[in-house]
Amino acid sequence: MPLSSEFIAARHAHALGKTAEAFTHYHQGAQQGKADCFAPLAHCYAQATGTEEDVANALHWYKKAFKHNPQSEICNHIAELYLRWRNSKQAIYWWQKAINLGDKTALLNYARHLSHKQSSKAELTVSKLLHQMLADTHLNDQQMREVLDLIRQLS
Repeated sequence: MPLSSEFIAARHAHALGKTAEAFTHYHQGAQQGKADCFAPLAHCYAQATGTEEDVANALHWYKKAFKHNPQSEICNHIAELYLRWRNSKQAIYWWQKAINLGDKTALLNYARHLSHKQSSKAELTVSKLLHQMLADTHLNDQQMREVLDLIRQLS
């Protein structure tokens, strides 16, 4: 699918440091149903880039982006936003979606989140998640270090 003119104009404005103009282009494109503008617009709202931070709008546009193109990266962004709102249940729901899509980062984020809980159920879940990670032979060095650090924390 070719990129929309709004997306291209937004990227150009962003490259020139004109974040408010980039936001405007993403917003116009998203309002017109241009799917390539959904996630970047959500990112603008989430990171207060060219606009004020607005977690509710960020969630709205990330969810629209996910419906159009289900990617684990979008799930991770949604989970992070729910954590900002202290909604662990929804964050876990979105991490699990990302994990089901094969995302190792989501698995680590979920394990990290649970490692701060003080319950045997959380420790058991973290242990299972870490074993799942260790069974994956495609971990990069950073991921392996994080898994080993979490295992040490459980000990």
